[in-house]
Amino acid sequence: MLTITSENESFARLNAPRQIINQIKEILQFRPEGYLFMKSYQVGIWDGWIRPIDGHGVFHKGLLFKICKTLEELGYTDYTINEKDFVQFYEPAINITNLEITDADGNIIRPHDYQESAVNWALENKRGIVIAPTGAGKSLIIYLTIQSLLQSKRYKKILVLVPTVSLTTQLFSDFDEYSHSNGLKAENYVHKISSGKDKQSHLPVYISTWQSIYNIKDKSYFEQFDAVFVDETHTADSSSITQILNSCTNARFRIGLTGTLKNCKTHITALTGLLGESYQVTTTKELMDRGILTNLEISAILLKHAELPKVEYKDEMDIIVAHSKRNKFIASITELNTDENYLILYQYVQKHGKPLYEYLTKKYPNKQVLLVNGQIKAEVRENIRKITEQNNNVIIVASYQTYQQGINIKNLHNVIFASPSKSMIRVFQSIGRALRKHSSKKVARLYDIADDFTGDKRKTKNYTLSHFEERIQMYMEQDFKIKYTELDFK
Repeated sequence: MLTITSENESFARLNAPRQIINQIKEILQFRPEGYLFMKSYQVGIWDGWIRPIDGHGVFHKGLLFKICKTLEELGYTDYTINEKDFVQFYEPAINITNLEITDADGNIIRPHDYQESAVNWALENKRGIVIAPTGAGKSLIIYLTIQSLLQSKRYKKILVLVPTVSLTTQLFSDFDEYSHSNGLKAENYVHKISSGKDKQSHLPVYISTWQSIYNIKDKSYFEQFDAVFVDETHTADSSSITQILNSCTNARFRIGLTGTLKNCKTHITALTGLLGESYQVTTTKELMDRGILTNLEISAILLKHAELPKVEYKDEMDIIVAHSKRNKFIASITELNTDENYLILYQYVQKHGKPLYEYLTKKYPNKQVLLVNGQIKAEVRENIRKITEQNNNVIIVASYQTYQQGINIKNLHNVIFASPSKSMIRVFQSIGRALRKHSSKKVARLYDIADDFTGDKRKTKNYTLSHFEERIQMYMEQDFKIKYTELDFK
């Protein structure tokens, strides 16, 4: 008789003959992105495969459905599950209509139907990944779910993991704004953790970057948590997030939130094991059609350069970011719609971000030009966000790494891709910066700038041109409105 039993809230075990375990192990194994370049693979101490179930039948609890399905597909239908180890009580949602929620200006917020559905789905399933696009209000979903858990009195400690220090600050700020009228001040129940901050508190909710706590040696630290939320799940580094969630052996409630799982860093099988099955609550196009997000217009601009012999990707990028005419053209875009705010996204700080910032500062002395990169402290970034919310004629020159996710600026009208990106997730996240509704904008604009170095002699496309065509395909799949332009830069 085959049985599936619970080890703890992180792991379960398939009790079966070794032959059956090996069959399932072979079916579910996968190779992570970039495994060929990992040192452990190159020196021969690892074969490049990740196996979600080990030789003893132990697997991540979120893979229960997949393990059962695989058993049945192999013809092993005669198995039992110790239900008391897996079936838990439903967490009823709080009466949202009675919880007064406000925005930054103190106006009452009524959660959208898809937000209520996401909260109820999380409370019913207690494990899983909520897929909601940028601008769908993931922070409100987290807030409402946490309030439900706290009111149930069954959850004493809740951990919220975010990828950046800026997001710890912003999520705390969002929680405080939502509670402006209901008395649930964030400072009374939320403890923020970042590098150098105290890791322990008497408060029930911790918000932390995973980088700040994954090196904690005492695993009992993680055993205190009854619930874990993983915001921006797609950016989670496989080793750090796995280590944290494996150690949260008492967290029977664990929910991830992301805009997309497509091409995510951590393999979807691994994320499912750690958190559970996924649930898509809505899409960007649906939110635009409903008027919840601002409609998007994309200007896809291809710069036609003189033919360039084939070079490595890094060398091609060096040519692009140092191109003075190209940088002046990027700056000129900010003149198209005066009294609007712009976000210019770049990849390299020293080679591109700072030169762009210095040029824009001299060129437009009447505009507020603000530089953001990883060296800018979280408090300063939050101040920049507030400046942009309260003013027009602001240009933020920010690195993709700092502004591709989680930054909420409603008074942002235009986004410029100054550096081409090959990451579809980065593109989706970056587009979302401008889609939030604001009284000052009827449409959001994206300027996607790309470079063509092909010619009569060179038949193969350069790297960034190929990436541009992939982005165009993605825009078309999303039904976005695109205007295509070619400019002669020879």
